[in-house]
Amino acid sequence: MSMNFNALTDALPEADTRLIPSLAGTALPPGYHLTEVTRADLASIDCGGVQSKRQEVRIQLMEGTGAPLTAARVRRIFGQAVEALGDIGTLDVVVEAAPAGRAAALWRPIEVVATEEGLRLELAPIAPACRPATRPGGCCGPRQSAA
Repeated sequence: MSMNFNALTDALPEADTRLIPSLAGTALPPGYHLTEVTRADLASIDCGGVQSKRQEVRIQLMEGTGAPLTAARVRRIFGQAVEALGDIGTLDVVVEAAPAGRAAALWRPIEVVATEEGLRLELAPIAPACRPATRPGGCCGPRQSAA
């Protein structure tokens, strides 16, 4: 289950505890940084021709060589994001990150776990999904002709 922005913020203590993003079980090395927080307004049309609109918060992480990022620092950045971007607390969070310099991928935060090394932010990959396939009638299959 993914986390909304408020749930993710609440899971981070205001402490200088190291925050370790874990991409499907692989931890990002120390030195990565949070490059931006974005409020994304998405408008789409699916393969069934249905239009929809939604919003989400995107957080971009990039590997680097700086000091390890802490929970307190992330909370400060999140506080600035709320001031700049408005009411984002209930929006789902999507994380853009690339392990070991590979192409960036999308991830969902699922939990924050305390470990001996610090707080582990567990991220699950986001796979493509066909929304019309979950509706009655599905999509892309043979169409029923009207009698």
